[in-house]
Order: sequence, then structure tokens, then C-alpha cells
Amino acid sequence: MPGESAIGSDRFSQDEIALLLGHTFKGDLEAKYLMLNRLKQSSTACVNAGMRISDGLSVAIKYVLKTKVLNLALRLNGRRYYIPTEVVLMHKAAGGQEIVGKSAAVNLLDWYDVDDVIVLVMERPVLSRNLLCYINENFDLRDESKAKVIMEQLLKAAIDLEKKGVFHRDLRPENILIELGHAVPKVRIIDFGSGCIFINVRYYYLPGAHTRAPPEFLFRGEYTPGPMTVWQLGALLFEMLDTSRRFSTQAFLKKEIQINSELSQECQDLLRRCLAFKPQDRIMLKQLHEHPWLQCDP
Repeated sequence: MPGESAIGSDRFSQDEIALLLGHTFKGDLEAKYLMLNRLKQSSTACVNAGMRISDGLSVAIKYVLKTKVLNLALRLNGRRYYIPTEVVLMHKAAGGQEIVGKSAAVNLLDWYDVDDVIVLVMERPVLSRNLLCYINENFDLRDESKAKVIMEQLLKAAIDLEKKGVFHRDLRPENILIELGHAVPKVRIIDFGSGCIFINVRYYYLPGAHTRAPPEFLFRGEYTPGPMTVWQLGALLFEMLDTSRRFSTQAFLKKEIQINSELSQECQDLLRRCLAFKPQDRIMLKQLHEHPWLQCDP
């Protein structure tokens, strides 16, 4: 195992404990869920579409190599267990399977420790697109009204995750689903594999690619949760408002990509305050909703 987090101190109900402890029998997984087509694959994990056989619920089934799984030590019923951090984060972020679809974070339904992999079974909104596809299909250049609808939900979700003690650390278009079929498109947050328990301290390790890492990490190798999340929200908004370019911290700092001067003054100001070079100069997460651009009707 690449590492272990500190002992958790949360109190859990017996139903929550049963979910957190997971399962170890592969036959249970195969009897309960039907595997369908591949959705995503990397060198360390893959995700398949699936279906819960009992009621036809659409699910996503994620396989992660155990050697790449970070664990969190929790004391449950007086005993210490090592639970995959992603399992704990998803439960904290969304709750149990009885409230499927009610949170911004997708719900964890089951998890299994089998052979050399950890298997996570999650809800899968069928009528959905990841944010990158949604932008390409629905946004026109400088479409501020549509971007505002999504940004307001992203901000609310980020604040909610922080309150629940979850630090996602990888808010990018591929990890955000837009659930369709509602009067207003609904934001859903996925892939907590790079996340950790939220503690308002300096962090010195950042898993995954660093394309959207804040400047303080690229230059000093450190970051704190609030300013980093604000930077990533600014990067998401930048990309929603300029559909022709992907955001890169390096490219932004080198002025190879710049805030579009044709955007409204309020929108430009919000982007500048989210993407300020120094973390102390960035707008605070809890102040974002008070910004004039978000106060205006979409």
C-alpha cells in the first residue's frame, strides 16, 4: 500500500459500518451486478458500466489495483480497519445508497476487496455527459449564462465537500458529470481517487497530473485546500467560457492563454480573483457566491 492516513474519529451507524467494511467474496459481486461496456481505462484503474440485477439500477463499476490504493485507518466497533480512502471520501461526500441521486457527489453503493483489485460500485446517472463533452455540445464561445448555472452548482458542491471533510483535489471537466433530464442541468462530482480528508494545513503531495495544479505547488511544492479549490474552479470557468482551449496552469502563467477581454467586466474580475498567482490574493471559497457576477441573474 502506498500509504495510510491517520486514524479516523467519525462515528458511524451499523448500516454505515457495513458499507465501509465492504465485501471480500467475488461471487457476491457477480451475483449482484451485471458487467456491461468499458467506460474508462488507465494504467491503474478501469471503469465499466453495469446494472444492479435486483432492480435494473445503472451503476459504474471501478477496478483499482490494490498497489495504488491509499487506505484510511478507522476504528469501527472498537476495532481498527484499513479502508480505501476513496470509499471513506465517497461515503462522507454523498451518504449511503438510500439517498442515491440527491447529492452533488455520486453515491457509493458497494465495494469489494477481491484478488489484486479494489472494486467500487457507484451510481451512474445514465442521461449525463462529462463537463468537457457537455461544453463542446452545448456552449458557444463566451456563453456566460450557461457557465453561471454550472459554476453556481460547482461552488455549492465545493463548499459542501469542505464542510463534510472531503478534499477532492482533482476538479477538472473529466471528473464532473452534467446530469440531463432536469429543468436545469445538474452537476455531479465523480472520481475521488486523488482526494483526501480535508485538513486546513499545507499539503506537499499531489497525486496525478499537475496540469491544473496551482502556482504555489509548481513553484514551491505546497498548497492549502481552499486556495487550491478556488484555482481549480477558476480553471473550470475559464474553460467553460473559452471552448476552444484546454486550461493549463503553465500556459496561463506564460500568458499563452489569457482571460478573454470580451467577457463581461464582472466575469473577468471573478476569473482574475480565482486565478491570482499568490494564494493569499485569491478570493476565498466562501466569499465566491457574493461576487457580483454570481449575484446577477443568469
